[in-house]
Amino acid sequence: YSFPMITLRNVAKSFGQQTLLEGASLQINQGDRFVLVGPNGAGKSTLFKILLGQEPLDAGEITLRRGAVVGYLPQENPPVSEETVLEVSLAHHEDPDGRATAKAKALLMGLGFKVADFEKKVSTLSGGWAMRVALAKLLMQEPDLLLLDEPTNHLDIDSLFWFQRYLQNYPGAIFLISHDRAFINAVCRAIVSLQEHTV
Repeated sequence: YSFPMITLRNVAKSFGQQTLLEGASLQINQGDRFVLVGPNGAGKSTLFKILLGQEPLDAGEITLRRGAVVGYLPQENPPVSEETVLEVSLAHHEDPDGRATAKAKALLMGLGFKVADFEKKVSTLSGGWAMRVALAKLLMQEPDLLLLDEPTNHLDIDSLFWFQRYLQNYPGAIFLISHDRAFINAVCRAIVSLQEHTV
């Protein structure tokens, strides 16, 4: 039996005259691996913001399991920081011990960083590499539910395969937006389709 992580019931959301969601219901359980598909402008990113509690609902309700942590990787919006690559990756750890640091380094290397990159300031990286740092930070946090918006956009083939394997063994739930069919097939077990204002 897997516990519900997050549940939407009869959710409605409009912006002005544009209705995005009407009577939409969705339940994501502990080990679920879902991909969200739908035409551009259907409201995929809005649905993510609703799940994150960043967008208020016009109707319906959202229930998050008590104590559950939701982590989010936006499509674009790389972190700008004067901290180093390693420091940003460890941002959720107040006082990182040797094990946390070793894990962060392993994640960064999986995502294509070299040891020499760990001490680089994130502000000196390109947007794509900064997004990889954001991904490492998110994976270090190990949220109960991972929301990933086009997470493979900035990955080369080696780090893409590494990331795919990592997600296959991820203990939490995963809900992602992607256009990469091979990646979706490798990671996800079900498709959530957003169309005609419902899921």
